[in-house]
Amino acid sequence: MPSSPWLGIVLVLVALGAIFVGLRIVQARYDLNSEATRKGVHVLMGGVTLTFPGLFDAFWPVALLGGLAVGAFLALRTVPVLQKTLGAVLHSVGRHSYGEIYYAAAVVLLFGLSGGDPVLYGVPILLLGLADPAAALAGMYYGQTLYRTSEGVKSGEGSASFFLVAFFCVHIPVLLATDTGRLESLLIALIAGFLVMLLEAIAWRGLDNLFVPIGGYALLATHMTMGASELAARLVAIAALFALASVWHRETTLDRSATFAAALVGVVTWTIGGWQWLLAPAALYFGYTVLWPSSARVDETTSGPPTLHTVHNVLGVASVGLGWLFLSVAAAQWSLLYPYTLAYAGYLGLIGVERLRSYPHPFSTGRILGGSTLKSCGALFLPLLFVDGLGIHVLPLAGGLVGVVLLTAFLYMQWPRVFEEAPSEFLTHARRALLVTATSALGVPILLLSERLRAPAEWGLL
Repeated sequence: MPSSPWLGIVLVLVALGAIFVGLRIVQARYDLNSEATRKGVHVLMGGVTLTFPGLFDAFWPVALLGGLAVGAFLALRTVPVLQKTLGAVLHSVGRHSYGEIYYAAAVVLLFGLSGGDPVLYGVPILLLGLADPAAALAGMYYGQTLYRTSEGVKSGEGSASFFLVAFFCVHIPVLLATDTGRLESLLIALIAGFLVMLLEAIAWRGLDNLFVPIGGYALLATHMTMGASELAARLVAIAALFALASVWHRETTLDRSATFAAALVGVVTWTIGGWQWLLAPAALYFGYTVLWPSSARVDETTSGPPTLHTVHNVLGVASVGLGWLFLSVAAAQWSLLYPYTLAYAGYLGLIGVERLRSYPHPFSTGRILGGSTLKSCGALFLPLLFVDGLGIHVLPLAGGLVGVVLLTAFLYMQWPRVFEEAPSEFLTHARRALLVTATSALGVPILLLSERLRAPAEWGLL
């Protein structure tokens, strides 16, 4: 370790400068593919940042370097002279991406979260520096099995390459640098490699540079303390959730990356809350096209028209439910499963409104509200009843379910300019999430009323 952190900072800055100058010279001389130079930055920056645990024993030098890197990357985007020279190494790929900004942020976050631990910090950096470029280059040169994402098309060959490289990036360091057993290391690598592959598949505008390393860190931190039997059970459950989502994919209106996102929502929900919390999102995912069938699915290759819903739609719909789930964990109030269920029921009602209004023959407002509400409540009441059981206490829960879904659908239809004509897709999802958050919060007083009617036992089976 250098005698002074300032010496380490200078060494890193010189190395990063040399990377950009060197790649720009090679790019200009050999007319190198712009995606190749961008991924070259990935690999070489990964090698430099991998040295941070050996260079620095405090957080502030890494934070300072991260700030300087972000400033430099912004200059490469905005200063005309730099745009045409060093900026061409990153920004001649012809697509919007803030990947270099997320890269710098990920390194700083990783170092802070891991405390500079060589494995917890180093493995996610390897995923960022090796697996992601492997996926991009394999997809570019060998991609034949295409699937649609929110930003265009990716390839199965690229995703498979990502998984293979990610597996070894996890397995070898965990096996050789920790006390984790052989079987446990293998299972951790399979789980982490598969899940970070899904994170890379759903990312947009360079967010994979943030999702992959932070997701990799979270998976390592939570799974390295588990035994072989627990890891094996988790791997089987993850595979089952992914398989179910994939099998049903053709019946949905989601593109492939949105299906991956739905599977990840299921994994996160099951991991944090348990199987009871899976029932509501599963009812929505498997039920909405059954309740309101529409035309056949569209082609997913570049020759076909875009599919209707992307990963943004999935994350928008899941955001309120996940918020209730995280709140229930933070407050240790498992009874919040009820407003959580109301959130998914509310979104199912909104989907019903949209789909009923899209049918060729028009429906009256009353029929749209009634149809979307009754079908949504029917789909979500059975999971609620299955968890909470029969009894008089179910009456206010059932009434609240109907009332909340009806109110959500009514407000949505009353102000279409607010919830359907926002200036951006983000604002559209944000406004809908605020609506569902507000109406699902009505479940809290309804829950208190139900508690007064039941026997003095804790709500639910959690």
